[in-house]
Amino acid sequence: MQEQQKSSGIDPSIPTDKQQERFAFHRARLERNIETLSQRLADKRAKLGELGEDANPRIRGVYLENVASLERGLRLNQGRLEFLRPANDTDVAYRT
Repeated sequence: MQEQQKSSGIDPSIPTDKQQERFAFHRARLERNIETLSQRLADKRAKLGELGEDANPRIRGVYLENVASLERGLRLNQGRLEFLRPANDTDVAYRT
């Protein structure tokens, strides 16, 4: 494929408009996911704080599991966003 692109005069290191649109779409989606997860995490932590140490251990355990799950999801999405983020304004390709 790259040989065909090189022979046709297309430089594969320069992203096309379609690729730029795709990366912008995925970047925006990840940013929305991170924002949503951050808000949900803050809400769960607040609720966990309201429950206090004297709450039913089963209910408290569920909230602790939810917080841990949201933290993992947040870290995962932040890592994906960092992977998609261009090294500079003209580089929209995945970092390797």
